[in-house]
Amino acid sequence: FPSHDMQQILAITDLLTEGLLIFNNEKSKFDSWLSSSNLSLNGRTPMSLFDTQTGLREVQNCLHRIEYGNFA
Repeated sequence: FPSHDMQQILAITDLLTEGLLIFNNEKSKFDSWLSSSNLSLNGRTPMSLFDTQTGLREVQNCLHRIEYGNFA
């Protein structure tokens, strides 16, 4: 893999690991969240934003809001 691709893969892996923890290791709920449109992401699905660093940051911010009780 080119280094940019590897960085993207690592960022996605980190995000998925963190997200699963935020969802209390309830994989089916987390998978559902990843593939559902989200108002906090302008109606996009979290998974649809995995192709850019900016998109990953948006998803991570959304996960942090969930973690701290502001359900997104």
